Formats: sequence, structure tokens, C-alpha cells
Amino acid sequence: MRTHKDQSIDCVTLSYEDIPALIALSTSVGWDYDEHEIRTIIKSGKIYGYKREGKVVSSAAIIPYDASLASIGMVIVHEAYREWGLGKLLHKCV
Repeated sequence: MRTHKDQSIDCVTLSYEDIPALIALSTSVGWDYDEHEIRTIIKSGKIYGYKREGKVVSSAAIIPYDASLASIGMVIVHEAYREWGLGKLLHKCV
């Protein structure tokens, strides 16, 4: 758990249950991830993110291709949390 501005925030592995929140996060920044795309990413790799009060406020996906190659995508931080440094901190979730 990380605390910022006297508020706690948790880094977690996101799951199929978080798909509606990930779609909302994507939409909030003008991106258009849909349920099918997010399901494919979860099935192929992992999506990490920070939650605050149960709400997904950032995400980053890691999709492995083999033992020495992976792709990073879906790096999104909700506008209200951009000064918190969550994009930079996501590597600590892995």
C-alpha cells in the first residue's frame, strides 16, 4: 500500500472483474479499449494497476512473447491522479 497526500492507494493485479473499471479508465483518457481487447490482454499476460477506494486509477499491461521478450501497454493514469507518480511506480507491482 502506498500513501500519498494522506490517502492510501493499493497496487494490485487486475482481473476479469476489473474490466468495466478498465474500460472506464480507458474512456476517461480518450482511448477505446473494449471488453474483448482487455480479456485478450488478461488471458495473454497481466494487467497491474493502482486502486483507490476500490476504483481503478491506473493500469499497465505486460504481455510476454517468450522467456526474453515482452510488450508493455495499456499504461493509463486517470487525470485526477497524474501528479501522484503512479505510472512510474507501476514497475513496483510486478
